[in-house]
Amino acid sequence: MNELEALRWRTEQYRGRLCQQVDRLYNALEELSRTSLLLLGLPHDDGDIDAWLQDERFAVDDDGFFQSATALEAFRRGALGDDAFSVSWGRHLVDHTLARRHLYGHRDLGAHLRSLHRRLGDVGWIYYQDACNVSLQYPFIDQRTAITADFDWTQYHTFRSVAPDTNPEREIRWTPPSVDYAGEGIILSVSIPIWRDDVFIGLWSIDLPIRYLCQDFTASSLPRQTQFICDRDGLLVSHDRLQAEIDQSQGRLFLHSVKELGGQWEDIDVARDLVSEVDGELSVEQAEGERWVYTYCLVPGVDWLVFSGIPQVAMEEAAAMRLKEAFRRVSDGNFRYRIE
Repeated sequence: MNELEALRWRTEQYRGRLCQQVDRLYNALEELSRTSLLLLGLPHDDGDIDAWLQDERFAVDDDGFFQSATALEAFRRGALGDDAFSVSWGRHLVDHTLARRHLYGHRDLGAHLRSLHRRLGDVGWIYYQDACNVSLQYPFIDQRTAITADFDWTQYHTFRSVAPDTNPEREIRWTPPSVDYAGEGIILSVSIPIWRDDVFIGLWSIDLPIRYLCQDFTASSLPRQTQFICDRDGLLVSHDRLQAEIDQSQGRLFLHSVKELGGQWEDIDVARDLVSEVDGELSVEQAEGERWVYTYCLVPGVDWLVFSGIPQVAMEEAAAMRLKEAFRRVSDGNFRYRIE
């Protein structure tokens, strides 16, 4: 295997790993969507809902959330079970018929969410957002640390990504990297809309710390080999030199463009020049004047481009070493040795 083949193998290997992760996430979201449709299709008696709210000691707290006092108190003293989920339900929706029925319908989902969360591994929150502007999250989170009681879920980035007006195809959608309100740093989110016939019910989303999809990505096997990832707009998702900048207090994220790498990268339009191809090779003169050779491939679903490259001189040196080894073997009488 020569150096160019090794680069291709590296990008293909990583694409394969990412595709497996994406498939697992899609399967989990589809499972959650089917579960919600089943649970919300069951008849729900208002008396049973009232009894559930009373048993769980639902009340409006000092922060304006209508939630289980029992669960919240247990969480704050570190005694809540690991199958509990939290609820975002503002005081203004306490008597909302659909909010009551839909959250009641999901009331016993904690153990299933725990199992799914463990199965997926190092993911962040798994959460349901209802079309009537309430939500539930697993693992449990103290609402006051993340949002306000009047938080408008319909404007949240995951909700907007699959809402009827932005996703008429009703597909699973990814949102760009963002800052997690609950302190996980840079996250990606993937969401699935839930429809019953022509009625949009809500959606399930999974938050993924960026490390979830970048596991072992920086490992290399060739001298001076480097890897990086950008999205289809040419914004760097992972790079060892240009890291994303986070303003946690403002919830803002700044991603650098590949153009900021300088050299001939300034002339490359990723969306125009590269995204239309599944994979390819690229020779680029870097900002410092050294020419590098890259292989790249597109990861479907998340729409990332994975690059792996080494300096061209390193490829030439390696080729010269192989040629030298070939002559040495021939001089030793080994005429069966072949190199490309």
